[in-house]
Amino acid sequence: MIRAVDQGHVGAMMMMDMSAAFDTVDHKILMDVLRRRFGVEGNALSWLAEFLNGRTQVVSAGQKESDSTTLFFGLPQGSVLGPKSFIQYAEDAASIWEQHQLCHHFYAVDMQGYSHRKPCDAHIIVSTIERCAADVST
Repeated sequence: MIRAVDQGHVGAMMMMDMSAAFDTVDHKILMDVLRRRFGVEGNALSWLAEFLNGRTQVVSAGQKESDSTTLFFGLPQGSVLGPKSFIQYAEDAASIWEQHQLCHHFYAVDMQGYSHRKPCDAHIIVSTIERCAADVST
Protein backbone atom coordinates (compact mmCIF):
# COMPACT_ATOMS: atom_id res chain seq x y z
CA MET A 1 0.00 0.00 0.00
CA ILE A 2 2.94 2.35 0.67
CA ARG A 3 4.10 1.98 -2.93
CA ALA A 4 0.60 2.81 -4.14
CA VAL A 5 0.55 5.99 -2.08
CA ASP A 6 3.99 6.88 -3.44
CA GLN A 7 2.47 6.57 -6.92
CA GLY A 8 -0.29 9.02 -6.01
CA HIS A 9 -2.99 6.41 -5.39
CA VAL A 10 -5.50 6.41 -2.56
CA GLY A 11 -6.34 3.26 -0.67
CA ALA A 12 -8.91 1.80 1.63
CA MET A 13 -8.86 -1.17 3.95
CA MET A 14 -11.72 -3.16 5.38
CA MET A 15 -11.08 -5.01 8.62
CA MET A 16 -13.53 -7.59 9.91
CA ASP A 17 -13.42 -9.06 13.39
CA MET A 18 -15.10 -12.42 13.06
CA SER A 19 -14.70 -13.54 16.69
CA ALA A 20 -18.47 -13.59 17.26
CA ALA A 21 -18.73 -15.97 14.32
CA PHE A 22 -17.08 -18.69 16.44
CA ASP A 23 -20.50 -19.20 17.98
CA THR A 24 -22.24 -19.60 14.61
CA VAL A 25 -20.05 -22.22 12.91
CA ASP A 26 -22.35 -24.99 11.72
CA HIS A 27 -20.69 -28.33 12.49
CA LYS A 28 -22.12 -30.02 9.37
CA ILE A 29 -20.84 -27.22 7.12
CA LEU A 30 -17.43 -27.34 8.82
CA MET A 31 -17.16 -31.09 8.13
CA ASP A 32 -18.07 -30.45 4.48
CA VAL A 33 -15.47 -27.66 4.18
CA LEU A 34 -12.77 -29.84 5.76
CA ARG A 35 -13.56 -32.70 3.38
CA ARG A 36 -14.13 -30.66 0.20
CA ARG A 37 -11.51 -27.90 0.50
CA PHE A 38 -8.83 -29.54 2.61
CA GLY A 39 -9.16 -33.24 1.77
CA VAL A 40 -9.69 -34.37 5.38
CA GLU A 41 -11.24 -37.84 5.24
CA GLY A 42 -11.59 -41.14 7.07
CA ASN A 43 -10.50 -41.38 10.69
CA ALA A 44 -9.28 -37.79 10.84
CA LEU A 45 -12.66 -36.40 9.74
CA SER A 46 -14.49 -38.81 12.05
CA TRP A 47 -12.31 -37.73 14.99
CA LEU A 48 -13.04 -34.06 14.34
CA ALA A 49 -16.77 -34.75 14.01
CA GLU A 50 -16.72 -36.70 17.27
CA PHE A 51 -14.81 -33.86 18.97
CA LEU A 52 -17.69 -31.48 18.12
CA ASN A 53 -20.55 -33.97 18.51
CA GLY A 54 -22.46 -33.93 21.77
CA ARG A 55 -20.98 -30.70 23.12
CA THR A 56 -23.20 -29.03 25.69
CA GLN A 57 -23.49 -25.66 27.34
CA VAL A 58 -24.73 -24.53 30.73
CA VAL A 59 -25.18 -20.93 31.81
CA SER A 60 -24.45 -20.07 35.43
CA ALA A 61 -25.46 -16.84 37.12
CA GLY A 62 -24.85 -16.56 40.84
CA GLN A 63 -26.23 -19.69 42.45
CA LYS A 64 -28.52 -20.52 39.53
CA GLU A 65 -27.72 -22.75 36.58
CA SER A 66 -29.62 -23.40 33.36
CA ASP A 67 -30.42 -26.78 31.95
CA SER A 68 -27.76 -28.33 29.74
CA THR A 69 -28.24 -27.58 26.03
CA THR A 70 -26.69 -29.54 23.16
CA LEU A 71 -24.65 -27.37 20.77
CA PHE A 72 -24.92 -27.87 17.02
CA PHE A 73 -23.06 -24.65 16.27
CA GLY A 74 -19.90 -23.00 17.51
CA LEU A 75 -16.30 -23.93 18.16
CA PRO A 76 -14.48 -24.12 21.46
CA GLN A 77 -12.37 -20.96 21.66
CA GLY A 78 -10.13 -22.14 24.47
CA SER A 79 -8.58 -24.93 22.43
CA VAL A 80 -5.90 -25.08 19.76
CA LEU A 81 -8.36 -26.79 17.44
CA GLY A 82 -11.04 -24.06 17.69
CA PRO A 83 -9.18 -21.20 15.95
CA LYS A 84 -7.64 -23.54 13.37
CA SER A 85 -11.05 -24.99 12.53
CA PHE A 86 -12.54 -21.52 12.29
CA ILE A 87 -9.84 -20.41 9.84
CA GLN A 88 -10.56 -23.44 7.70
CA TYR A 89 -14.30 -22.77 7.91
CA ALA A 90 -13.91 -19.10 7.01
CA GLU A 91 -11.34 -19.81 4.29
CA ASP A 92 -14.22 -20.10 1.84
CA ALA A 93 -14.50 -16.32 2.23
CA ALA A 94 -11.20 -15.98 0.35
CA SER A 95 -13.00 -16.66 -2.91
CA ILE A 96 -15.38 -13.77 -2.16
CA TRP A 97 -12.50 -11.34 -1.61
CA GLU A 98 -10.86 -12.60 -4.82
CA GLN A 99 -14.14 -12.23 -6.74
CA HIS A 100 -14.14 -8.55 -5.74
CA GLN A 101 -10.46 -8.27 -6.66
CA LEU A 102 -9.43 -7.15 -3.19
CA CYS A 103 -6.04 -8.01 -1.75
CA HIS A 104 -6.69 -9.82 1.51
CA HIS A 105 -5.29 -11.84 4.36
CA PHE A 106 -6.76 -13.67 7.30
CA TYR A 107 -5.28 -14.19 10.73
CA ALA A 108 -7.15 -16.15 13.38
CA VAL A 109 -10.56 -14.41 13.52
CA ASP A 110 -9.52 -11.25 11.68
CA MET A 111 -10.01 -10.64 7.97
CA GLN A 112 -8.48 -7.68 6.17
CA GLY A 113 -8.97 -6.59 2.58
CA TYR A 114 -7.66 -3.57 0.77
CA SER A 115 -7.49 -1.87 -2.60
CA HIS A 116 -5.96 1.22 -4.13
CA ARG A 117 -6.62 3.35 -7.21
CA LYS A 118 -6.12 6.82 -8.58
CA PRO A 119 -7.92 9.50 -6.53
CA CYS A 120 -10.52 10.03 -9.26
CA ASP A 121 -11.52 6.34 -8.85
CA ALA A 122 -11.90 6.40 -5.04
CA HIS A 123 -15.66 5.83 -5.40
CA ILE A 124 -14.90 2.48 -7.07
CA ILE A 125 -12.88 1.36 -4.05
CA VAL A 126 -15.71 2.31 -1.70
CA SER A 127 -18.41 0.50 -3.68
CA THR A 128 -16.20 -2.58 -4.14
CA ILE A 129 -15.51 -2.82 -0.42
CA GLU A 130 -19.19 -2.32 0.41
CA ARG A 131 -20.24 -5.11 -1.97
CA CYS A 132 -17.54 -7.42 -0.63
CA ALA A 133 -18.60 -6.79 2.98
CA ALA A 134 -22.23 -7.58 2.08
CA ASP A 135 -21.19 -10.80 0.33
CA VAL A 136 -18.97 -11.94 3.22
CA SER A 137 -21.82 -11.21 5.63
CA THR A 138 -24.23 -13.26 3.54
